[in-house]
Amino acid sequence: MKKMFLIILMLMCGLVTLNAEVFTVGSFSCALLDDEDDEDYREIIILCDDEKNVYSISLELGSDWYALFFTSEHLEKFIGNLQKGLSWSKIAKETKTSILKEVPDSRIDVAGAKRINNKTYTSKTLIPLGFIFFSKMGEIEGPPILVIESGTALSNESDFTTVEFKSFALTPEQIEELISVLSSDSVKAAKKKYELQKNANDMFN
Repeated sequence: MKKMFLIILMLMCGLVTLNAEVFTVGSFSCALLDDEDDEDYREIIILCDDEKNVYSISLELGSDWYALFFTSEHLEKFIGNLQKGLSWSKIAKETKTSILKEVPDSRIDVAGAKRINNKTYTSKTLIPLGFIFFSKMGEIEGPPILVIESGTALSNESDFTTVEFKSFALTPEQIEELISVLSSDSVKAAKKKYELQKNANDMFN
């Protein structure tokens, strides 16, 4: 299963790079935990290869590019983790609870890739994603957040290079935004829009 998924990863990386039969589902805003530029929010793009049933989230930072690849099963669990984080945020607000806790049974192992200095690296093994919920602790102000923490994996291309995604945090509003973007209705609408645009472009070939 892992070997098959890594083959799909290689194909998906090529498709994303060549901008082939992959459509954009949408995007969402988030805060990167190690953002050296200290920007408030970054935009992460969600893509889908409907034929292979593979989704990806990708992030560009200058000339660098990072991506994670999800099967439909991964995506279903990812959405479930988001819903759990949203539910916990409501409870934390209502009870004014301070908590720092990993969401139970939330880990997802996915393939990844990155492009640094115009060279693309793909993960040799799957990358673990952890989901950690955080609400107000002591005097720290701010809304509850759900942190998606990326692990690392060695790359296929170099034993001295690791592949990872940037760990990021979502507020309850951003969680709701992401759940909406990933809903089946949203994906279907994005696919229909892509197909209509593609058909229109084909008329001029």
